Amino acid sequence: MITCRVCKQEKERAKGQHSNVCGPCWQEYLRDYRRKNADRLREQDREEYMLKRKDPEWVKSEQRRGREYWHNLRREVFMAYGGFRCRCCGETEEKFLSIDHINNDGAEHRRELGYNSGNGKGASSKTLKWLKDNGFPSGFQVLCMNCNVGKARNGGVCPHQLKPREFGERPERIIPSQAELVTWIDGKYTVLKV
Repeated sequence: MITCRVCKQEKERAKGQHSNVCGPCWQEYLRDYRRKNADRLREQDREEYMLKRKDPEWVKSEQRRGREYWHNLRREVFMAYGGFRCRCCGETEEKFLSIDHINNDGAEHRRELGYNSGNGKGASSKTLKWLKDNGFPSGFQVLCMNCNVGKARNGGVCPHQLKPREFGERPERIIPSQAELVTWIDGKYTVLKV
């Protein structure tokens, strides 16, 4: 216990401090100091960052850290939406899988969030972060890229969900439940129980 030289009350010493200043007074001093010296501190941080950028080891460690962060975020999002398995065809190769907007409103959703920067770069990772930050809302599913693109090009229905048809016939849609898988066996689409 010390008698704080600022507020003159008997309190615990601020953590890491050797002077007679209590924790709340020390925090107030730091806030005030940062507020008064914001421009100088920002420039100092920028200079330190630019020096670090010249160190190849630091750059490699930052790149590694970034890759680990996005890999772990992607894994967390996929696990929240049923794991690394295409909901349509059952594909399990992690590199082939993506998150799909079930209602086919992905472009509209990205525009609402301001993620379409003209070239689309970064929209996928930003969407993953948005999904986590918003508690993994419904309306999304895991699809492989084939099913995702096939769904986009086929009016919102994956070609796997269509029965083969004779020339001129309208296709009949197969809608599997979560416990079923539609697959091509012996020249026809078959619904399998999973």
